[in-house]
Amino acid sequence: MTGIIVVCHNYLGVELVKTVKMIYGGGDNLQGVPFLQHESLEVLKTRMQNVVKQMKDADRIIFLVDMFGGSCAKICCEFLELKEYEVLSGVNLPMILELISKRDQAVSMKEAVEASRAAGIKGIISLKGFFTGWMTGSSTGRC
Repeated sequence: MTGIIVVCHNYLGVELVKTVKMIYGGGDNLQGVPFLQHESLEVLKTRMQNVVKQMKDADRIIFLVDMFGGSCAKICCEFLELKEYEVLSGVNLPMILELISKRDQAVSMKEAVEASRAAGIKGIISLKGFFTGWMTGSSTGRC
């Protein structure tokens, strides 16, 4: 099973995980990890080590972080050498839902990461542009 750890500044990752559990249900080996103001990187690293240890049946872990180059991403990158781990930045709800829905399928880490990345990009839509196109007939679908 693929473990998913969402690591973000403040409680963004924790709240994203709560939202995923509300929408999808369940959520074994799915954890949100906060990095709070005035905490050191060592505190975050220790917190991350504890969460990784809790993912006993995860044969691989994908870390989803809020932004490239931030403290959360830097700490997650330290785990990349340990196992089959990956770090994706720019986390959003569609990315997590895609991973959750497909993580029990026999796909490679590369395929899982690419599917999550594609879902995250696809989920970014200008609704004004979407509906303007829909009203003029150049778009199909509705919210």
